[in-house]
Amino acid sequence: MIVRCLPLIALLLATIPAAAAQDPDQAPQAQSSQAPRYQQTIEVVGVTPIHGIGLPKLKIPANVQVLTPSARAVSRAAPQAELPSLFAERAMGMQLSEVQGGTFQPDLLFRGFTGSPLLGGAQGLALYQDGVRINEPFGDTVSWDTIPVAAIASVNGIPGSNPLFGLNTLGGALSIQTKDGFTHPGHSASFTLGSFGRKTLEVSSGGRRGSLAYFAAGTLTDEDGWRDFSPSSVRRVYGDVAWRDKVHLVQVSVTAASNDVIGNGAVPEQLLTTNRRAVFTHPDATDNRMLMATVRARRVHSDRTRLDAVAYYRDGSVDTFNGDAADEEDEEEEEEEETEEETEEETEEEGVLDED
Repeated sequence: MIVRCLPLIALLLATIPAAAAQDPDQAPQAQSSQAPRYQQTIEVVGVTPIHGIGLPKLKIPANVQVLTPSARAVSRAAPQAELPSLFAERAMGMQLSEVQGGTFQPDLLFRGFTGSPLLGGAQGLALYQDGVRINEPFGDTVSWDTIPVAAIASVNGIPGSNPLFGLNTLGGALSIQTKDGFTHPGHSASFTLGSFGRKTLEVSSGGRRGSLAYFAAGTLTDEDGWRDFSPSSVRRVYGDVAWRDKVHLVQVSVTAASNDVIGNGAVPEQLLTTNRRAVFTHPDATDNRMLMATVRARRVHSDRTRLDAVAYYRDGSVDTFNGDAADEEDEEEEEEEETEEETEEETEEEGVLDED
C-alpha cells in the first residue's frame, strides 16, 4: 500500500511548482480588475500673521481682517484709492460716509464708532502706522489724506475695545504696515486721469544690497471736485532705510504730507434740484501739514523671545477756513445795535413815567 502511494505523492509535488509559477501572471490580472485609485492633492496654506509680534490671526480672539496690496489692486476704485475706500469695499462691517462731500475727508464707520477728520463725531477708532498712533491729539480725529497709500504693505482691522491700543479705542484699531526694500524691491510708476479734472501720479522704488535696503514712494493728486468751488491738492511722500542681519533689524522712515483739501458740506434739497454740483456756502478749506520720523529696532533672542522698540517724532498742523463761521466784527455790531435799541426803549419808558 505504501509503495503504491509514492507515485501519487510525487505527482502532487510536481504540480505545486507549476501552480506557483502561474501566480505572478495571475496577480496583475487581479489588480487590473480593481478600480483605479487617485491620490488627493492637499494644499498647505500658511496663516497670515498680524502686525506686531507676528501671531497667526487664528490665535487672536477677534475677527481680525487683513487687507493686502492685492486687494487694493482689484479695487473698483482707482489704483490710488484712499484707505477708507479700501476698507469700505473689502472689509466686513465697515461703511463709508462722505458728510463733507470731499474725496479725502470721509468718515469710516465701524461698530457704531467713526474715524473722521471732523470734530464732534463719535470718534472711537485708533489708527496706527508702523506702531505709531497717528490720530490727531485734539479730538482723536483722523487725517486720512496724510496716509502714504503708495507705501502700504498690509492693513489689519482689529475689532473691539482693547486697552492695549490706547485711550478711546472703543470700536477697534486699524494697523498699517509700510513697505521696505527687503520685502518690496523693484520700481513702478503710474499716471491716471479721471472725471472732474482728477490727475494722479504715483511712483515707488525699492531695492536691497546685502544687509541694506531702501524704499521710497510718493503720490501727487489734483482734482477740481465733483462740486463747484471744490478743488483739492494732495501731496504725500514716504522714505525708508533698513539694515538687518540674522537677529537684528533697524529701520528709519520718514512720512511727509502737504495737502489743501476742500469739502463744502451739505446742500439744501431745493438747491440740488436746480444744480447737483451746487454748494450752499464756500469755501470750507482744510490745510494739512504733517512730518513724521520713525525709528524701529528689533532683536530676536529665540523662537519665543523678541525685543521691539519704536521711537518717533510727529509734527502736524491743521488750518481750517470755514465759510459758515460768523464774522466777529458783525457779531459785535449786532450786539451794539441791540444794546442801543434797549437803551432807547428804557429812555422812552422813563419819559412816559415822568409825564405821569
